[in-house]
Amino acid sequence: MNRPTVGLALGSGSARGFAHLGVIKVFEEEGIPIDYIAGSSMGALVAALYSAGQNIDDLYKLSTGFRRKYFIDVTVPKMGFISGNKIKEFIKLFTYHKNIEDLAIPTAIVATDLQKERRLFH
Repeated sequence: MNRPTVGLALGSGSARGFAHLGVIKVFEEEGIPIDYIAGSSMGALVAALYSAGQNIDDLYKLSTGFRRKYFIDVTVPKMGFISGNKIKEFIKLFTYHKNIEDLAIPTAIVATDLQKERRLFH
């Protein structure tokens, strides 16, 4: 019998979004493979890092030291108050500079293009 395909959707929630790690850890402990993963906001960050190959124990360690103030770069508003350069560099580092197409688990991240005011899905 074929096993069912498992997709995991992770929501937003600021730093509390690291609570998603508990769900992933239980999946691993129970031998439930994740075939697809999606997320928005902090859930997208967790999805990308896990899909890039970060192990769950290292992600737990990262979550205890993660402080939003280190990754938010405030700017003079044009279309928003955050330029995103710091978090972009963080993501590059912890995803091993992989593109989303190259992640081990097919990953979808929900985002909005504020300049074009349309939703983007990948």
